[in-house]
Amino acid sequence: MYEDLQTSQAPTRYHSSRQSVMAQQRSISSKGSGSSGSVPSSVPIHNPIRDLGNAYSQTLCLYAPVHDAFLHLQPDEAASMGKAVSKRRNEYSTGRLLAHQALNTLQFPIDALLSGPKREPLWPAGIIGSIAHSDTYAVVAVSSNPQLRALGIDLERTGRAGEEILRRILTKAEQASLGDMDATLIFSAKEAVYKMLFPIVQKYVGFQDVEIRFDLNHSTFTTRYLGENPDCRCVESANGSFMKIDDSWLTQVYLERAGSR
Repeated sequence: MYEDLQTSQAPTRYHSSRQSVMAQQRSISSKGSGSSGSVPSSVPIHNPIRDLGNAYSQTLCLYAPVHDAFLHLQPDEAASMGKAVSKRRNEYSTGRLLAHQALNTLQFPIDALLSGPKREPLWPAGIIGSIAHSDTYAVVAVSSNPQLRALGIDLERTGRAGEEILRRILTKAEQASLGDMDATLIFSAKEAVYKMLFPIVQKYVGFQDVEIRFDLNHSTFTTRYLGENPDCRCVESANGSFMKIDDSWLTQVYLERAGSR
């Protein structure tokens, strides 16, 4: 359910097919098909996020259409895909391509952005970040600004959340205030909050452990923590916002370090 979270831990293991894919990638590179971290000129890259990217220096948010960017992955990244279906390959490779673009821009180039046991990207030291995708777009938020403690981002196709999902994710207060709002927006906001929290608490946080309150006039939201882990209460100081990209909801939430202002 949760994937592409943020952390700065080091990678610990690779897929068993690593050697064969490395040979394939070397062959591809020798044919001049493009290098990892270099976005093909035919792929439009956008910076859509007015709050996070504009409010903080050393912070970058990018999105692009999901496409087959497998040939632009680093060998270890490609090996980690194993026998993934084409849909998953495209989502993963587009996200990694954007991540390399953002890291290069922030002058934090790396050889490979691998994943941890919860499928979270293993960002280099000094970086926080988050990756998400819908069926049509991938999005990345990356920051090296020491003022920020954590951030999370999510992207969901509108109208995705059905009745079963609603029963699992919405608190009673959220159900009562739902009205005509697309419940997928709440789902997306909670996903973004989880991605922000994971590197701090390193534990699962249930959907009903957090309650989202929206300000629809300003496209922002705040979070109330209802669970029992005191380390999670930091979410109540976090700032969230949302916007729509074509057929998808984009939500982002960020937490400043105490005393950073």
